[in-house]
This record gives sequence, structure tokens and C-alpha cells, in this order.
Amino acid sequence: MIEDLLRRLIIDLFDGKNDQLALFDLKTMGYKQLAETLVQFLLKKRYIIVLDDVWTNNLWMQINIALPDGKKGSRVILTTRKEDVAMYPFGLRSHVLHSQQLTEDQAWTLFCMKTFSNEPEKACPPELEDIARDMVKKCEGLPLAIVALGGLMASKDRSELKWRTVYNNFEWHWRDNPRLEVVKTILFLSFRDLPYCLKKCFLYCCRFPEGDYWVGSGRLIRLWVAEGFVEERRGFTPEKVGKSYLKELISRSLLQVKKSNTFLGAKKCRLHDLMRELALSISDEDNFSSIYDLQAGIEDERRPRRLCLLHPVDDSTPTFAPNMSQVRSFAAFNFCQNSTLSLDSFLSSFKLLRVLELSEAPIDHVPTTIGKLFNLRYLNLRRTGIKDLPKSMWRLRNLQTLDIRDTNIEEIPSGIDKLFNMRHLLTYRIGRIKEFRYILGMRVSSTVSKLKNLQVLNCIEANNEIIKRISKLTQLKGIELTNVRETDGIELCASIGKMKLLRHLLVVASNENEFLALDTLPQSSDPSVLRKLTLVGRLKKVPSWFPSLRNIIYLHLHWSQVAEGDPIQYINGLPNLEHLALVNAYDCGKVKLFFYEGFPKLQDLFLVIFRDLSEIIIANGVMPSLVRMKLHVCGELKKVPRGIEHLTKLKELDLQEVSEELIDSIRGEPSVDYARVKHIPLINHYYIIEGRCECENLSRA
Repeated sequence: MIEDLLRRLIIDLFDGKNDQLALFDLKTMGYKQLAETLVQFLLKKRYIIVLDDVWTNNLWMQINIALPDGKKGSRVILTTRKEDVAMYPFGLRSHVLHSQQLTEDQAWTLFCMKTFSNEPEKACPPELEDIARDMVKKCEGLPLAIVALGGLMASKDRSELKWRTVYNNFEWHWRDNPRLEVVKTILFLSFRDLPYCLKKCFLYCCRFPEGDYWVGSGRLIRLWVAEGFVEERRGFTPEKVGKSYLKELISRSLLQVKKSNTFLGAKKCRLHDLMRELALSISDEDNFSSIYDLQAGIEDERRPRRLCLLHPVDDSTPTFAPNMSQVRSFAAFNFCQNSTLSLDSFLSSFKLLRVLELSEAPIDHVPTTIGKLFNLRYLNLRRTGIKDLPKSMWRLRNLQTLDIRDTNIEEIPSGIDKLFNMRHLLTYRIGRIKEFRYILGMRVSSTVSKLKNLQVLNCIEANNEIIKRISKLTQLKGIELTNVRETDGIELCASIGKMKLLRHLLVVASNENEFLALDTLPQSSDPSVLRKLTLVGRLKKVPSWFPSLRNIIYLHLHWSQVAEGDPIQYINGLPNLEHLALVNAYDCGKVKLFFYEGFPKLQDLFLVIFRDLSEIIIANGVMPSLVRMKLHVCGELKKVPRGIEHLTKLKELDLQEVSEELIDSIRGEPSVDYARVKHIPLINHYYIIEGRCECENLSRA
């Protein structure tokens, strides 16, 4: 309660002034009296007050009145793990400082100070340094975890054997060692504060493998929806509600997040190792989910509701859990080399299954028994060896997500229209970004247009019939079409015009000489609603509606070979553009590339296949937010872009198939352009030698 906090402040501020404190009966004083007491004490003083671990904006609204601004330079500091609290408008002079994880060197220094405080120079003994550094990496730069771990190891004998025992039993220590209770207590507070629906979403994340395993945000939300974790909200789709859940978990620092460094630009998430340990501990206690690590010999004798299998080996799946009749969710990850998985042998054991996650599983077919899984909502067969789908699949009337990306399936047979609850049909195959066909669609019956609940359709081969019928898919938020011909242009634009919710559009021409005719798009739809646009194919000229893409975040022009007009002049004023990829986007003969103005929010710039380009010019003040730049297949480029020294936020520069003159100009301190790139922390030079791709680090910062 706010009264208790005010009493605590008074006691702390009056520390050593017992005579004054004795004048107050704090227990009987209410909010108004306590606030007035603080104001009278602080008004003529210069003070600094730190409010640690603030959870709600209400705290500041209630305590602000008790902290007067006497114009003497006083300061109030709030720490929080919640972004909405940090972004609250506290006042005109408020400032938000985002804490960063410690670097490897900083983490090591902190660990040594805590662990070897009684040693000369607080140094780690050489024989323990390797194992100690491995332990510190486990903490991933979290000061609290490092201090807790340091306190634990300070009590251990300086024996490599004993230290390695602690490291090998790190999870055991997390659960049982009182010296790590402080970490558990702090992290558990974050979990306990979550609403019930978010607790389930958080716990669900521990089913994914630990370490460097990142989960796509879209995939995670689709799983939450399929599991039934997402509550219904009037006027919002389940995916929209799930996205708000994800945003909340990230803002509370319960999930780590990163943006993919690929052309697809997806956001990915994971649990920090210590957060995962917390989730596993709670999940075990509540029987929320069971994880079987066959490599580590970890099993669970209880009847699982959500079952995750790690490191499966040859056909071991049916033997580890004799009764799977209660399983609602099954996932398998990290298959061992040369392992096999026979779906036939155990699929019939599932009676109530809602989620089947078999991405990258060593399977080449789907048994007909899958048709008996009437409750199935989510089926992920991505990157498996399957070649076709059984007809029994069409009995899965509750299926919401079918993910068959990067499989050997070339065609989805008729019958797909029977899956009337389908919301996400994911089918594309990814090729090489430096080729025209970097993304391949799948053939599908035009009856797909009967799936009125479809939100995402990625990616199918177009034909005249499909282009006409997709106009019925009015709930689509994302669609990807390949094999589009110039003659399809008017009909395609008309169909797109009826998709009022569309935010993501990808169109691929039938071949690299085919033109895309999308000039009539503004006549039937509002391009300004698009947030992600990819055009693969020739453009006779830059579409006149490009400047109206005011909400676009991601723009990719691939093999456009524009002969008339410069795309940069049409898009430099787009206020929200963050990712720009130009791949063979200009007709032959483009010698110079000018960035004279604009691009206020651009973070990623990918320039690929500019064979005649000899110079890039970036004016001062342009692209002030740029973080990553990639220059690939620019053989005539002899120098780094002129003006690159003005890009003060640039963190990464990737160079591949550029001239030796360019590389030599920034290699080594005496090089001619060293001063212009020395502020960039990471400069990678990729090159091919004996069929292998090697990387040379040219960083100077």
C-alpha cells in the first residue's frame, strides 16, 4: 500500500533524527498526513530518492505529490522491468535509460570480484578459469545471476573437479541451493505478477530447447491460440490478442527478443536460461507439461498433458510414455543424427491431441491415422521429408494451422476446402537470395478460396482461376503468390482490393523476364495499409503509388531491373520504413547510387547484385537510424559508401563479392578509409575459398 511506502520513506529520511521522528505517530497517520510530512521535510532540501522495481504507473501518480520540486536539482529514480512503466510521462525532464546486459569482460570482472574477493588482486586461479568462464556465460550478462553464482562458488573449494560438478548439476543448484534463492525469488516475483492467461503462455515457452534456440513470434502466437491460452476479446482476432500477450511478456523482460538478420525480417523470442529454469520448476510442480530428454536420461512417470521430447533416437518414442491418451500437445526437438521417427507406431495413441509439432523431424510420410485426431488445431511438418498429404487429412475439421514449408510437397490436392477452420496455410520453399526464384510457391486447388477464415496464405502458385477466386478471402492479412504473369495484373489488383485487412503482400513473376503490372492497385485498394511488400519480377517503371506506402515497414524489390525512374526517389520519404532490400533492382548500367535525403527510420539496408555500381553516396543526416548494411555482389565498388562516417548508429557492415580494392581500403589501420569505418563494431568480409564460405573480421571499433 502507498501509505506503507510513505511511512518507510519518512523513517529512512529521518534516520538519525529520532527526536523529530518521535513527534509523529506514523501508524495512525493517513495518506494525506504522511504526504504533507514528506513535503515539509523535503521542500527546502536537495535530495535523490530511488524507487526500485516499480510495477505500476499508479505508484508514481500516488507518490508524486509527496516529492516536491524545490528547484534545487533533486532527482527521483525509478527502476522497473515493465516497459509501460518506463514510458509513462513522468514529466518534461524525465529520461528513460534502458539497462544493457554486461559484456563478457564486464561479467567476468563482476564474477571475480564476488567469488575471489579474498584472493590477491581478486584473480581467478588459472586452473579454474575455463570452467569459471563457462559458468559466467550461463548467466548471459545478468548481474543478479552473476552475483548469486559468485556467492555460491565463493564457498566452494578451489578444485576443478568440484567446480565442474557444480556446473554439470547447474539445474539441481537452481532448484535446491539456498545461495541461488535470491535469483529464484526475484524471477518468481515477475511470474507471480502475471495474469492467469499470461502465466500459461510463459510456462509454455520452457518446452523449447535451451541455449540458442529462438522461436518465431508468429509461430509462438499460433501455438498459444491452438492450445486455447488466448482469451476471446470482442473486436479482436485471437492472433491480435496473442500478439498483445507477447508484447506484455517482452515488456516485462520475461522473454528475450531479437529481430532476424534475414530478408524475411521475422521477430524471434526465447527464454533466458534462468527464466527457463524457473518455468521448468513451476511447470513440474503444476504438471503443466512434461519434458523427456532421452539423451540426458530425464523422464517423467506422470500422465502428461503436454509432452515434449528432446534428442529422440531410433524409434524410441513409443517406449518412454506407456500411456499417452491424455496428451493434448506433442512436440519433438533436436533429433539425433541418423535418428528415425515412426509416426505410425504411436500416432494412434493420441486421442485428444490439439498440437503436433514435428518441425525438422526425420519423417518422409504422414500416416492415414492422422485423420482420427479430430481435435487437432496445429500441425507443423516444416523441413521434413514428406512428399504428400494423405486424404484422411481432410477430416481434421478443427485444424487452424498447417505448416508444410520447406518440405518435398509440390502440390496440395483437392479437399483442402474441407478444413473450414483453417487460419494459417504456410507452404513456401526458400531458395537462394541471389537467385530470381528465391521463394517457391506450392500448387493448390482454387477451392482454397472457400477457406473464409484464412488469415495467412503463404505461398501458392497463381493461375487465372486462383487470382479471380482469392477475392473471396476477405479476412486475409498476408498473401504470397508466385507464377504471376503480366496479363494477370488488372485481375490481381481487383482481388487484392477486396482484402481490406491485408498487411503483407508478396508477388513473384512467372520468370525473370516477365513484368509485374500493378499500376492499377490504387484504383481498387489503399496501398497505405501495407506494412510488408515484396515484389519479385521486372518493373517497367517505379509504381506511382510507392510514395503512399506511409505505413510500410519492410520493402523488398527483387529482380525489378527498373529502367525508368529511381526507386530511391520514390521511397526516401516513407516515414516508417525500417528494412529496405534492393536485389538486382536496377537495369544494367547503374553506376552511382545516391541517398540525398530521407529514410528517417531505416535500420537495415541490403544492396545485392549491383554489378556495375562503382559509387554510393550518402548525404549527412540521411538514414540516421541505420544499424545494418549489406553490400553483396558489387564487384565494381572500389570504396565504402561516401558518407558512411555519418552513420553513427551503424553496428554491422557485411561485404561479399566486392572488389579487393574496397577490402584493402579498410583492412588495417594504415588503410586509406580506416578512419571512415572505425566506428563500426562489426565488419564482416565473406569470401569463397575451395568451395567454402569464409569470414574475415575487418572490425576496428
